[in-house]
Parts: sequence; structure tokens; C-alpha cells
Amino acid sequence: MWYENNYANVGEQGLIKFVDKMTNEQTQFTHFEPYDAHMVFPCFDQPDIKATWIVATITPPEWSVISNEDIEVEHETTESAPLELSQHFPQTTLTSPSIVRIFKQSPLISTYLFAVAAGSFKIYTDHYGNVPLRLAVRNSTVSRISSLVGSIFDVTKKGMKYFEDFFDVKYPFKKYDQVFVPGMLFGGMENVTCVILSELILPGSLGTSWKFAYDTLVDVILHELCHHWFGNLVTLEWWEDLWLNEGFATFMSYYCLEKDPQFESNKLASLQFYMQKYTAYGTEERKAGHPIVMKMGKTGDTSELFDNITYNKGAAVLWQLLNIVGEKAFREGLHAYLEKHKFSNAKLKDLLNSILSAAKAHKVEIDIEYWAQQWLHTTGVNVLMAIVSIENGIVKEFIVQQDSFGGEEEYYRQHCIDIGLFYGTTGTVEIIKDVAIEATEYTLIESLTGKPAPSAILLNYNDKTYALVQLDSASIEFFKHYIHTMNDLYARYLLANYCSWMHYKGLMDYATYEIFHPYLGLL
Repeated sequence: MWYENNYANVGEQGLIKFVDKMTNEQTQFTHFEPYDAHMVFPCFDQPDIKATWIVATITPPEWSVISNEDIEVEHETTESAPLELSQHFPQTTLTSPSIVRIFKQSPLISTYLFAVAAGSFKIYTDHYGNVPLRLAVRNSTVSRISSLVGSIFDVTKKGMKYFEDFFDVKYPFKKYDQVFVPGMLFGGMENVTCVILSELILPGSLGTSWKFAYDTLVDVILHELCHHWFGNLVTLEWWEDLWLNEGFATFMSYYCLEKDPQFESNKLASLQFYMQKYTAYGTEERKAGHPIVMKMGKTGDTSELFDNITYNKGAAVLWQLLNIVGEKAFREGLHAYLEKHKFSNAKLKDLLNSILSAAKAHKVEIDIEYWAQQWLHTTGVNVLMAIVSIENGIVKEFIVQQDSFGGEEEYYRQHCIDIGLFYGTTGTVEIIKDVAIEATEYTLIESLTGKPAPSAILLNYNDKTYALVQLDSASIEFFKHYIHTMNDLYARYLLANYCSWMHYKGLMDYATYEIFHPYLGLL
């Protein structure tokens, strides 16, 4: 079959051709997710149909080409040594100087994960055990990235080790290439072993601080790497589970940064993750949200799902599921899921059943279908408030009230939170861990009855659930004077954000909010 089409322009999808007007340097690369492979070759363009691929390319001799597999055969042609290519390029005879590359057969992959990148690249090499690592950048970009090459490889190797250990599944492919290109629509794309990354995520590209830009780069590298287990090894069966791909990779990149001692500034990852969650809160505040799981009748609707709800709320609810069942059960469930469905497709229920089986083995009780109904099939955010009765300096009754906004109707959910109880004037805090909040308007916390009356209360202290917090007046008054004594930067940051939201909703006057506002700038 002979097929041809136009190149896609920058910002479009398909086979994109970028010509640098300053250097006349040309770069070509593919971007197919969710369903644009058919713009380059005829195919059944859907994730549940996987195939193996053999790729052949013709390029100018000075170009490099990277795809999902390594090159098997390479031919150079000249005018005096033409090459007929009847097998791969019917009716084509090359006479001008060119290089023909034929790649090895790929593993089973979906169409949206197929990739080719070509151009005048500088290629750096490293390895993780027996896995070759390559980093490709345009020649005109070398000066911007040369000082970062070692760090990028270092992050990649640390990430591979962490994910191998977390999933108890070895990196499942033969190589790992990362290609920086201009004109990329997103920050990155997890094509199998041929990850395409935007040059815009390089520090110095968008005017943000170098530290913030570098942290973003690290997050994107880990996000796309994680997909090689969750998305590439096991692929969603249909697009309503796109959130599992993207939410899971978002969650795991930040979880890796926070939990792996190899990475510096671990606590900063929690702050960055909260910033991502807060964008989802904002989306739902405007009633622009949607259930995390959305039925997709046709592929044309899929592009609507690439948003804060899919990525950031999806990541948040997965993190809280880990908190509910425990990390060990969560990891064992993921391992079973990946082993059972490797190099094939799976649905949400397959993942939930694997986690449920692991939770039962650890004697953890969870109605996982009810959990999914509450968190995946509804819209809106819950707001938590503490109502406390004090008698003779002792807690007589401690109630958590639950409200909601952003959904079509009032909806109460189960939460598992930590509660921070502050005492005295030095910021001393007692953290009550894993407190269960029922899916009702009021939950009595019996374990806190009889405790000394706290000076202030911070619900959701470690941000374990997807919810906002409305502070009581006594706590606001305390924190106005003593927020500077809080040693936990993350808790301080959460507190300042809750105050920001209260001011936005008209629940806190500006003079009070002004006291908390400086603590929003910790990043």
C-alpha cells in the first residue's frame, strides 16, 4: 500500500516538521496521542489494538533517526551507487546522497505510542545496567543543555531504579531514548522507548526561576518514564481510562521525588504536588469539572480529557487510595496487575480488583466499588470544618463537618485524614493520624474526646485527601500570631492556601488574609 500525506504544522498532531528560521535546521517528529497515527499511515487507530512494527526511513546523510527500536540495517546511497528499495519503498530508487535505515521489529504497542524523530541531533549516551540510554538534542540547542546532560541521565537512572523496586517489575523494554524537540504540543510524550520532550521545559525557556524550571523538568522526566510500566507495558483498553495513564504517572512522579532518598529537597515535591491539586480545585470551583471517569463513545471526544481533573485530581485520588490500603498492599496490587496484563490491555476494574485482593491479604477492609463511585464518578470538592466543644479545658466533643461545592448536587465522601492539634505559643503540634471521616455531613471523632483542648486545629494536616479546609475562628486567631513558629513548611503552606481559598470565598477579611499571604511563596 502506498500512502502519503502532508506534514503537520507546529501545534498540530501527526508527523510534525519544524524548520528553525534562524539556522534553517529541520526537525521532524511524531505526536499521535490520542488518535493521530492515521495521519501518517493507514491503521486501526485505537489503544486496544496492539501490533509489532518494522520502520524504514530515508533521510539526508547528516540526520539521525530515533524510533521505538534500534536500527538493524543502514544503507548509504550516492549517485554512483543507487539503491532500489522495492521491499520498503515501492517504486523508489535513490540516487542522491541519502541514508536508508531499517529498524528492528518492535514489541507489541498501540498506535498512539509509535514514534519517529529525525534531524541533525547531538546524541549523548549512558546506560542503566544493560539498558542503553540516549539523549538527543538539536545541534543549535547543545549550548543550553550540555550542563544538564549528566543530571538528566542521573534522574532517569534513579527513576528506573525506584520504579523497578516499587512495581517489582524490571524495566520492560530494551532501550530508553529521550529526544528534545521544538514545537512540541505538550511537555512530553511517553512513546515506547522514544520519549519526545519539549525544549520549553528546559530551564531558561519560559522566564521562571531556574530552580522551579529544573524541578518541572525532573517531574516530566519521571512522569514519562513511569508510563513505560503504567501505559506502555499495560495499556488502557479505551479512552475513559485515560486518567489512569496520566493521573497515575503524575502521582508516581511526585511520590518518587518525595519518598526516594536519592532525590534532594524531598518535601518540595509535596508542595509542588499540592500546587497541581489546587488547579483541580480551581477547575471545580468554576463548575468546569467532570467525573474523573468519563464514558468515551468516540475517539473524537478524547482530547477534552487532557485537563486538570484527569491529571491532577486523578493523581490525588490515587495517592489517597494508597493511604487507605497502605503502601505495601498498593504495591503488591500494582505488581499483580502489571504481571497479569503485560504487553496487553486492561480496564479500571482490573486494577481495582488487583488492589482489592492485595488489601484483603493484608487484612485491610475497603469497599473498593464504593470508593470508586464516590471519587471517580462524581464531581465537586468537599470542604472540611472542625466543630469542637470544650469543657474545663478538655475536649468534650470533636465533630468534622463536611460540605461540598462544584458538583451538580451536595455530595459527601469518605475521607482518611490526619488532624494537627496545636498547643501553646511555640507551635507544638500533635498529629492524629488516619482519622476516618464518614460520607455524611457530620462525623464524630470519638478518639479525640477527653484530650486537652488545643489552641488551634488543622484538618487534613498532611494533605492525604482531596478536600479543602475551612478554619474555625479560634484557629485563625492562633495562626495569625504563630504561623511563623510552624516548623513543618508543608503544613504552613497548606494553611496559607486554605486561608487564600477562604478569602476568595468571602470567609476571611483581607487584613487577616494579608498575614498569611507571604507564606504562599515558599516555592
